[in-house]
Amino acid sequence: MLERVTHTSEPSSGAHSESESAPERFDPATMRGELIEAEHLARYHLAAASACGCRILDAGSGWGYGSNILADAGAESVIGIDLAESVVEAAGPLARENVSFCVGDVAELPFEDDSFDLVVCFEVIEHIERREEALAEFSRVLAPDGMLYMSSPNRETYGERNPHHVFEYTPDEFQEFLSKRFEHVRLMAQQTWLTSLISTPETFERAGEADLDALRMIKTVGRPLSEQTYMVALAGQRPLPAEALQLGVLTSNTEQLRWLELWEQQDAYLQSLQASESRDLWDVVVQTNLRLGEHQKELIAAERREFELREEILELREAMWTLVPLPAGKSLVRRIKMNRTMRKLFGRQPL
Repeated sequence: MLERVTHTSEPSSGAHSESESAPERFDPATMRGELIEAEHLARYHLAAASACGCRILDAGSGWGYGSNILADAGAESVIGIDLAESVVEAAGPLARENVSFCVGDVAELPFEDDSFDLVVCFEVIEHIERREEALAEFSRVLAPDGMLYMSSPNRETYGERNPHHVFEYTPDEFQEFLSKRFEHVRLMAQQTWLTSLISTPETFERAGEADLDALRMIKTVGRPLSEQTYMVALAGQRPLPAEALQLGVLTSNTEQLRWLELWEQQDAYLQSLQASESRDLWDVVVQTNLRLGEHQKELIAAERREFELREEILELREAMWTLVPLPAGKSLVRRIKMNRTMRKLFGRQPL
């Protein structure tokens, strides 16, 4: 659930600009053995099961660790694309021989139609303003029988508001979003569980991949998809493989304490951000009320001036009747015409 923040000044893979105070990007060099590493590696190892012999696009490749996983799984070639130029440059020297990286926006891919057999886009779509364009681009560059792997946090359970996320999907929304461009969509769930594992000493001593064919999993509680932290989707224009790989990535048994520390750090940052936004909003309210008070004073002064002007008009009318009396000794008809004229001009009959 926790997306640890690291410091970089550039946004990732077509995302909006990241806050310099707490940008977000997984860094395998500094986060090894942490829960967030297990979450990210699990997604790429899931896609690696479909990588053999494929031309692969890693959309939002970051430091390139996932691209190398796909290459090690037998990919024909892997191209990683990311918007952060400095990160792309840093990833290059660590790349496998059949892996290359380029700077670009996932909403405007610089590749021909049908260029890839597999596109992976993990923890990127929630950062992007132009999500519809990105999905259309993934569909365009995929071969007719190609597959898309995509993940996203579940808005219903993800937790505190993440300032780096533009939009998070619910499971139903994610299914609907992918179905706009792909005939076949399958949603899977990703969740972090506390696990007690019994195995051989060799299993515990060895790091890396281990296929435990005799492993039996027992869950003490069950949760529906709507209550899982992440969603991982497979999508394509052709029917998807009948059986989907299920896997887990184990991390340090002390990671839970570290995870809680990081959660508290991020929670403190989010609270400070909310407090700052509240202060800014309060300042706006105060300034608005001050301006409103000034306008009210101006309105009262204008109303007072209007009353004074009305009084002056009445005084001028009374003075006019005194200065301009009706001619005496005129005929009745002329006096009536004069009265009508005066009423039109001054709104009252002469005295």
